[in-house]
Amino acid sequence: MNKTIPESARPEARLPQILLPGAFFLSFTAGFINVVSFLGLFHQAISHTTGNVTRLAASVASGKYAEAQTLVLIVLCFMIGASVSGYITHDSQFKPGRRYGVLLMIESAFIISAASLLLQNSVYGEYLLSMACGLQNAMATSYSGAVVRTTHMTGIITDLGILIGQMLRNRKVPLLRFSLFSILLLGFLSGGSIGQVFFQRMGFFALYAPALWLFIAGLIYFLLRIFRWKAIAA
Repeated sequence: MNKTIPESARPEARLPQILLPGAFFLSFTAGFINVVSFLGLFHQAISHTTGNVTRLAASVASGKYAEAQTLVLIVLCFMIGASVSGYITHDSQFKPGRRYGVLLMIESAFIISAASLLLQNSVYGEYLLSMACGLQNAMATSYSGAVVRTTHMTGIITDLGILIGQMLRNRKVPLLRFSLFSILLLGFLSGGSIGQVFFQRMGFFALYAPALWLFIAGLIYFLLRIFRWKAIAA
């Protein structure tokens, strides 16, 4: 006999309290960083890996090998950042209690180092920003069947489009999943807008802002995780 599972009993209906604000926070940060990188010396949308691979193919075909080398390193650094995240968290499924605090503090260090290099007009700053974005994007790539990406919006907008199409067909869609994707998009857009304002006034010094708030968030999460385990042990 088939039983209908109540909406409130489904896993995706019981989102951890940290997920939605955390999703906004991370996508806001990514939008901020991406705009600063795009407006900077090299006009590089650092988290747009699909676009970077496309530019790489075009650079190779047109014989622009210096540009191709830069793009290879940007894409490779994104992958390295994701590898660091995978090594530390062991799993891409979002789960409260994992070592996200450590990852946020590492990302902060990458961004601080990147800002210092970009202030010296060094392309190595772009590589570190790419590594930071790769690390962040891999922190938690799925939750309850939803693919979660915080540094680029292609998949998010695709999933929103699918859900909207299903609603137009009068199909019931997971409201919380729709909310998650909407918050990710809103965070990225607002982060980009604020990043534009900061960059116009501060240049690459603007990158110290996300580095600071990532470090603070990471430290708080890290300490809460320690206190939680101590409470469990007691």
